Amino acid sequence: SDPNLSLKQPLTFVDHILLSGLWNQLFPMTVGKYLRQNGTASLHDLKSSFELDFVTEKTKIQSLAGNPRRWLALIATLSKSNRIVFNLGGQDPMGVDKSLAFIKTQVKQGVAGIFFDPHGASEYFFDRHYQAEPLL
Repeated sequence: SDPNLSLKQPLTFVDHILLSGLWNQLFPMTVGKYLRQNGTASLHDLKSSFELDFVTEKTKIQSLAGNPRRWLALIATLSKSNRIVFNLGGQDPMGVDKSLAFIKTQVKQGVAGIFFDPHGASEYFFDRHYQAEPLL
């Protein structure tokens, strides 16, 4: 732990994709529409990074399971910011490993981030690992 660690650049949080309401029931959000509205990533970026061959531009997001949905949000966020905050909570162990392996390749290309990792897996993927402790 480094007590002098401070953040000097703005970070972008990788939001959960939450779809609800009558509008989404009538006009479901698709993967292609989400990518166009939330960054500059392409479907190819998503498919090649996470081996999601079953996903198309017309795939309804509500039909995606948790991990592919998180990866969609991650790809979209990384297309507009290289400084991210990503919560690994709610992902299964395989999804966490795949997410961290992808992020590790992105770190080599200049991406930096803070990862909330309730699984403790991130320390095996990265050179520097900081653990936050509550002040109370």
